[in-house]
Amino acid sequence: EIQKRAPKVTAITGMCGSGKTTYARSIYDEICNENNSHFDCHAWIEIQQDVDYTKVFRDMIMQLFPVPSSQTGYVGEEEVLARRIQDKLKDNRFLIVFDGLWTMRAWVRIKRSLPRISMSGSLIIVTTEILHVAEGCTETAGDVYYLSLLQERKSFEFLKDVVLKSENGKISQE
Repeated sequence: EIQKRAPKVTAITGMCGSGKTTYARSIYDEICNENNSHFDCHAWIEIQQDVDYTKVFRDMIMQLFPVPSSQTGYVGEEEVLARRIQDKLKDNRFLIVFDGLWTMRAWVRIKRSLPRISMSGSLIIVTTEILHVAEGCTETAGDVYYLSLLQERKSFEFLKDVVLKSENGKISQE
């Protein structure tokens, strides 16, 4: 018997520059690049402060359910698109990252497109700078991960090792 349950929502919060997006992206990329990923579909959705919900839903459809360009799976008003996503996701195990959520109002509107019950193991990751938004998206406080800013030395090492991909970089910390 196939188990179904509410998708798990995890939030990553912290100040601008704390690495929320980088952390979420590394998780997303690692999971999505696995040959035997247990997710049927996945999407990375960037949320602008002034949210265009129709664009968000179209982006979700294009990433979650790619169709040949001859098919028109992306047209419709916000409510129609939200229902289409919800209907398709309810029978799939999915991973969706919503990067840069600013308000609970935005979360409530986006959440309309997500099924209340789906295949067990579905996961939604939200990144936000705003703690009460992170808490409002998740079921429990244990599902909110707070990233603090890196100390100067660790920040420098991160820059050297990750961004510049330098093993023995000749960079001065000054």
